[in-house]
Amino acid sequence: MKPTKLQYFFASPWPHRIWLIGITLLWAIMEAVGFLDIFPPLSSWWNFVRYTFYIFHGLALGFVMALFTGCFVVFSLWDRSERKNGGPFKIGDSVQILYGPHKGRTSRIYDVDRSCRLRVDLGPEERRIVKDRFRGHQLLRLEPAEIGTAPADSPASPPGTSRD
Repeated sequence: MKPTKLQYFFASPWPHRIWLIGITLLWAIMEAVGFLDIFPPLSSWWNFVRYTFYIFHGLALGFVMALFTGCFVVFSLWDRSERKNGGPFKIGDSVQILYGPHKGRTSRIYDVDRSCRLRVDLGPEERRIVKDRFRGHQLLRLEPAEIGTAPADSPASPPGTSRD
């Protein structure tokens, strides 16, 4: 199964960024429009200062609201994306990586760490420096038919399978 552009998009950090920036700006714009009639910013310098303060207040409050509501919205999007990608995953599943420097690589899940991130076998160096951790929405389960069968005696073949 070839991943869709939407699966790649939800595997990236962009949904979370869009949520944070969008809600923050929306809240600031709502405060700016709401205080426009109360403090016309161009009528005096003091009104300009107060109006500017309320815009920054709106940005700060919008950011806090985006963080709070993002916990529910973005995490539910990630959960739905993980399920669409074949999750929940378990140790031994063959997966394709959808995001990051290893995008497009296929491997197997070998561990689930304490923070519920999936550890994918990418080699001893990535394992040592812990660069093999992914969230479920960043992986795509591969069906057995999609996993390429390696020829015997190749590095990818399972141990114990050789041409004798």
